[in-house]
Amino acid sequence: WRLGTIYKFTDSVSAYFQYSQGFKVPPYDLAYFYYSHFIVTPCCTIIETVPNTDLVPEESDSYEIGIRGSVGNLSYNLSAYRSDYDNFIQIVNLGTEENWDYGFPIDVYVSQYQNIESAEISGVEFRFQYYMGHNVSLFLNGEWMDSEDKETGEQLTSIQPFNGTIGLNYFRGSFSMDAML
Repeated sequence: WRLGTIYKFTDSVSAYFQYSQGFKVPPYDLAYFYYSHFIVTPCCTIIETVPNTDLVPEESDSYEIGIRGSVGNLSYNLSAYRSDYDNFIQIVNLGTEENWDYGFPIDVYVSQYQNIESAEISGVEFRFQYYMGHNVSLFLNGEWMDSEDKETGEQLTSIQPFNGTIGLNYFRGSFSMDAML
């Protein structure tokens, strides 16, 4: 379930808070399918993902607080969040093997989706959009995340610490087009 509230300071500035619970059943392909990808590089590589029938559902409790609004032609949204997970599903590197089945050595990288008993992800998100007029806007958004496997104290390998986008948007009626970096 999810519970949230919004407080409007003015017509153009509001703050919000929400608490939510999450439940994610392991996707069927992560538990039962075997993947093998042959990659031709200067030599050859095989990337394998092996099934894990022991995956259990992922559960989470999340908290988010933020502020959003606009000043003139600039709109913004800033938020911070924290999520605590039980049985977090993450891909884990099981190691590298050398395979001679083709008459020459091929590196085989083996991975598998596994549950991490207890994990935490926290971060901040931002979004700014400036309307330049003539159906054009400039936008910037991003997210910084920190993660931890609570058993080992290590970062979660499936969490990207920072990502962001800068772009230009053209819109007219129901048509829009973006150029992004």
